[in-house]
Amino acid sequence: MHPQKFTTLMRENGELKRYAKDEVFHSQDFAETMFMLETGYVKRCQTTKLKTPVIELIYGPGHIFPLSQLYRILFDIDMNQHDLIYIYQAMTDIEILRIKD
Repeated sequence: MHPQKFTTLMRENGELKRYAKDEVFHSQDFAETMFMLETGYVKRCQTTKLKTPVIELIYGPGHIFPLSQLYRILFDIDMNQHDLIYIYQAMTDIEILRIKD
């Protein structure tokens, strides 16, 4: 699927969710779900064995995540990140579109 078509699909079919600043959700909670950030900023952290979160990415308006799901859907590539624990946390109040695979 072409990335522009995917963005259109998200906007036409995505469920709008709102999260408050500092609210956390885990990628494993939404294993077959893609998100597209409409407003605000989100940070993605990976937890370590010591359970200390390490910031990996910051997403802004228009960004789609998780990237592992995006690669699987668009390019049929499995990033094999099933054993990794990512935490997504709102850095500001956010509006996000959510669509299940």
